[in-house]
Amino acid sequence: RVLFRSNKNLPSVAEFVQQTKEHVLNGWYTKASSVTHLVIGNEAGDADSIISAIGLAYVETLRAVEENNDRDKLIVPIVSIPAKHLENLRPETMYLLSACAGIDSNDLISIDQSNLLPQKVTVTLVDHNYHQSSNEWVVTDIVDHHLDEKKHMNTCPPSNRNIAFEESRALVASTNTLVAEIFFSMPTATMPPSLAILLLGVILLDSVN
Repeated sequence: RVLFRSNKNLPSVAEFVQQTKEHVLNGWYTKASSVTHLVIGNEAGDADSIISAIGLAYVETLRAVEENNDRDKLIVPIVSIPAKHLENLRPETMYLLSACAGIDSNDLISIDQSNLLPQKVTVTLVDHNYHQSSNEWVVTDIVDHHLDEKKHMNTCPPSNRNIAFEESRALVASTNTLVAEIFFSMPTATMPPSLAILLLGVILLDSVN
């Protein structure tokens, strides 16, 4: 289904998002045996939200393959702002995506592309921990560094809430640090350069170098 065959010669992030969107365009949601899971950042759609969603979707897809689990599960990163806003209002994010990682913004799925979003699906929230949607989106996982609002507790218990916040302060400057930690918790030896530059780029932005 995906380009991940082993922990060697991993695909670039650009290849991952391109093939993910191709699956969506080819009717993935309508296939009886298919399962979809979304990863989405907060409504502000800053670099941390957008790139942590892409990075975590990549890492969790790799994890599923390494664990030989959920091979029919498509993990789709969603840009949490309209496509035009990404292109026109987020120059630092576009620079990281395009110039640094070779990602074409047309290969991404944005929140305003309703025809490419499933109505009923499970979701991981990144860079925030409370999400409202008019669709039947069920939050099952959270990766964040803000005060936990204690929402979605019935579907996302404490064991599924990776929230780096303690005693009124964030423990990391960027959600992408948590994505990197998740990657390095797996047996995969080396992070692909395209993922490394995206994560590090946002970490540098969020921590003021």
